[in-house]
Formats: sequence, C-alpha cells, structure tokens
Amino acid sequence: MLIQRKARESAGTDVICHVTGFYPREVEVNWIRDGEALLEEGVWSGEVLPNGDTTYQLRKILTVSPEDQKKHSYSCQVDHASLDEKMDVKWIPEAALNMGIVAGGVLAALGLIIAVIIVHIWKKRASGARSRDYTPAQSVTPMQ
Repeated sequence: MLIQRKARESAGTDVICHVTGFYPREVEVNWIRDGEALLEEGVWSGEVLPNGDTTYQLRKILTVSPEDQKKHSYSCQVDHASLDEKMDVKWIPEAALNMGIVAGGVLAALGLIIAVIIVHIWKKRASGARSRDYTPAQSVTPMQ
C-alpha cells in the first residue's frame, strides 16, 4: 500500500510504502526510480514489526521533491518468499487528482451560489411586480 503525505521538513512529498501481513519475517523492500535505479538517498526505513497475528509489517518512506516528481517515476518493490516474483507498486502522485477535485468542488459551489442568487432575484421581482400593479380601490362614502 502506498500512502502520500506532505513532507514535514521540506516542500516535497513523503510516499510511504507500507508492507503488511507477510510471514516469514524476512522481506526486502526497495524504492525504485524510473524502473531501474535502486534508491537509498531520501529513504527512511522502519523496522520489521510484528502485527500480533504471527505476521509482520514494514514501512519505507521516500521523500520526493516537487521537481523530481515531474521528472521521474517511482515504485515500491517488494521481494518475499510468499511471492512468485518481485512485486512493483507504482506511485502515481495525487496532486493532479486533488487539484481536479478541489476545482470541481469550487465550481459546484459557485454554481449553487449563482443559482440561489438568481432564484432570490426572480422571487423578489415577481413579488415586486405584483405590488406595483396593485392600486387600492377608491373608498366609497355612504350616501346620506
């Protein structure tokens, strides 16, 4: 599983490769750049920890600068005895997706606000038109 978050100490992004539910304990987890380069710089590796159900988990965190996000592709590679072959999970930066969702939300909100304003103006004009056309009846004085 890959999780993306804002890096704490830089303008970059932390990408967490969280491998869990494996047994036996021995596992190899690496960050790969552009399908070939094994990364060590910018990678923090946690310890292999027990899950409590006889399986284990491990996290490897890669910090990627905004510039490198645009220039390179990244994947987390897992090699374990339970796998027939190494597993590669490609990281797809979420920034573009998040911007699209935010932009869509803003446009939807603006559309709703405009619709409410139009309905309000229409109702006001409709009620105002009736009151301008209204002329009170002449008062009739009783004949004596």
